[in-house]
Amino acid sequence: MGAGALRPGDPPRLGDYLITGRLGQGGQGVVYLGTGPDGEQVAIKVMAAGRAGGIDRSAQREIAAARQVAEFCTARVITADLGYDPPYVVSEYIDGPSLADVAPLRGADLIRLAISTATALTAIHRAGVVHRDFKPGNVLMAKDGPRVIDFGIARLAGLTATKSGLAGTPPYMAPEQFGDGPVGAAGDVFAWGSTMAYAATGRPPFGGDTIAAVAYRILQAEPDLGDLPEPLRAIVARCLAKDPAARPTARDVLLELLGEDRRAGESDVLEQGALAATVVVEPEEPTITATRVLMGRRNVLTGAGLAATGLVVTGALLWARSAGRTNITSTTAAATGSPSTSSSGTPEPAVGPPPAKPAELVAAVEAATIVTPLADFTYEGGLSQSSYYGEARGQLVFGANDDMTTDFNMRVESVGDTRQVIVIESVDEPKVYMDGKPVTGKETSEALYFAEMVPVTAGIGVLLDVISVTPRIGGEARSYSGSLVTTKGPQIVQDKISEITGGWTADELADTQLTWKLKLDARDRPIFFDLSWRAVNETGRVASSFVTTYVNWRAGSITAPQ
Repeated sequence: MGAGALRPGDPPRLGDYLITGRLGQGGQGVVYLGTGPDGEQVAIKVMAAGRAGGIDRSAQREIAAARQVAEFCTARVITADLGYDPPYVVSEYIDGPSLADVAPLRGADLIRLAISTATALTAIHRAGVVHRDFKPGNVLMAKDGPRVIDFGIARLAGLTATKSGLAGTPPYMAPEQFGDGPVGAAGDVFAWGSTMAYAATGRPPFGGDTIAAVAYRILQAEPDLGDLPEPLRAIVARCLAKDPAARPTARDVLLELLGEDRRAGESDVLEQGALAATVVVEPEEPTITATRVLMGRRNVLTGAGLAATGLVVTGALLWARSAGRTNITSTTAAATGSPSTSSSGTPEPAVGPPPAKPAELVAAVEAATIVTPLADFTYEGGLSQSSYYGEARGQLVFGANDDMTTDFNMRVESVGDTRQVIVIESVDEPKVYMDGKPVTGKETSEALYFAEMVPVTAGIGVLLDVISVTPRIGGEARSYSGSLVTTKGPQIVQDKISEITGGWTADELADTQLTWKLKLDARDRPIFFDLSWRAVNETGRVASSFVTTYVNWRAGSITAPQ
């Protein structure tokens, strides 16, 4: 993918990157070839004019999460400046044509493409990112194997809106993208299926004529899979199910292509997928027809050994049958409650440099906690010069309904009263339960009253809101602090402070201050948060401090009592 000459008006430099040429231009903006301070060539995507100032938290979170995507068959996202006008994203430069330029593919090339792109989507989804515009043009055929690009860009670029107002590239869009409902990872799996059909036949499975005709076929008709061979054909067909819930996950697809058990470790699966995608294959028997497209763990490791010694790896590797292996199902595995660790059982290393600016810090924490939203926590705090004090411990879950709410299941103790309290905020009408029963408002409980303070001062959404409105933050490594006038803080915090102080007015709160301290783990998830309030009035100094520790971030959920 060679670069063209720069045109009048093109920037000579963006940040630390020297612009050396044009790689392409589309509806999202212009892609430049650049050179970094260390001489590394990079691809710089500059968003189309008019997008500055419209970068919301979801886009910031998406880019922060994209930077955490493991480098398995993807072009890594290096950095981004969302405050620049217009915003731009810097990615690893991949030298090679797109799949759109080389299809159709056959035999081992097609299987290697399927494995590499399924590996890439598994890594992307693992980081909490949805691609939203997976298509042949976003798969580059590098010398060391196919690479997926532009993940995390679609939300920033206004979801690549077409002239009709649709979001995405119509021939590769999922049925749900033509409606008003949410579009998640299942939409990427549908796009992967359409892209694999294109890779085998040279044409989209639902046609490429008018948007109306394509949309009708995607919503109503069966895909045209041409001569796509089995068993890849059956896998692709399941990915093209109209119902998102009926599609396999990207990880399920990769496991079947590799011939792995569903219990295989995540890092192991990604490593095997990347290895299988980059092995140079010379088919011995190009007329193979009826065997499965599966690659067992032993076959992959054997292939690695042969490649390392310079021997030729045969096409039989890609067509090995895995004894006792059954097809993937259409449902995803239930979330476990185990801590997030690597396949070896050790904590994962830091994913990148600590975020420095408030917006970067908010985006990094939100991205990390959405991937592993469940944590154990302990909490204590109170108001000086009063009996308002308590402690709590239990579990919390952030963003259970893809929003900023936090659910809690906790044991709360205050003024000698101990209760089990569950707070479910991630529903249309938030619910509170005490000792297994819904709270009606008639209960008198010191523990319940104190429990109302926990979501306001320990909830992840409130934590992010406090950081986002802090004018200046201090920090070293992954420890941060900041302060602000109370009336500049989140309204929910102001209201709760006014309540526990007996009705302080906004004018009175304007003379008080919120301070906070935050520590993150190596993957940018909170491990300590102290939110304090300070005031001085005619009676002396009044203060409150609410301290939360978080441990064992992992997948999971909290459910209401039945």
